[in-house]
Amino acid sequence: MNDSDNALSGGMSTGPDNFQETQLTVLRNSKAARNALRVVLEVQDEEISALEKECIPISISVGLHSLPDEVIREIFEYGTASAGEFYAEKEFPFHASHVNRRFRSIALETPRIWTRLSNLLPLPQLETYIQRSKNADLSIFVDMYHVLDHDHEKSLLSEFLKITTKHSRRWSYFQYDGDWSIVNDDGEPFEPDLSDYFFDEISLLSLPRLTHLAWNVRAEGEWDSLELFLSECEVPNLVHFDGLNVLLDAPSIGSGLVSCDLTFMMASRSTGTSNNHFVSWRR
Repeated sequence: MNDSDNALSGGMSTGPDNFQETQLTVLRNSKAARNALRVVLEVQDEEISALEKECIPISISVGLHSLPDEVIREIFEYGTASAGEFYAEKEFPFHASHVNRRFRSIALETPRIWTRLSNLLPLPQLETYIQRSKNADLSIFVDMYHVLDHDHEKSLLSEFLKITTKHSRRWSYFQYDGDWSIVNDDGEPFEPDLSDYFFDEISLLSLPRLTHLAWNVRAEGEWDSLELFLSECEVPNLVHFDGLNVLLDAPSIGSGLVSCDLTFMMASRSTGTSNNHFVSWRR
């Protein structure tokens, strides 16, 4: 090998050191590219998140518009059936019918969502519910426990019963929540008790569709209200009974009862707390 060959080989070394340096350079460049891409991806993620939030109403609107009326009607009925005992939940059909024209049209053609009637509803709203329920089974809620919360808008118990008993043949569910601890400044019950109305106004109430009766009281003075109610009502198809702090006279119910759930709240004088005791019966 001459001098020119040595010079050429020295200028183009392909030894292990040069290969390792090349690999390290590629690694550094790859990491730099990755870090740059991460910055770009973070920016894109933020933009996508912002766009998704902006598009939520659009997506919901498109989704609802794509649902057939029958599906929306079933959603309304499910929402009504799963509603609880409180006044706000009984306003569900009213609010659903005021979303848009389509919802209103569907709601007005769905009698079952207007069937939960409570003495906490204002009288005009109560009458509207009855009219829109057409011939569907009715669920009646007499709530004396939360009555003071709605003093400015509720219907009086006597007025509520006077209206709803006209449709008693459609009652399928009746729930009474009483509390004689609610009194006025003179220490008297805030409103006449349910038993007062039945004693004064009704001789015999026919409830052919009633299948479920719930009776919840929180004071000893109310225990006889259930007995009076049953003595003034015909309930040939009653199959379920739920009670809080009440005793049930089985013969007064009839032979059709298939389930009975009783809860008793026992107050402890020593601790000031209450313990619940449950009794369940199934045929």
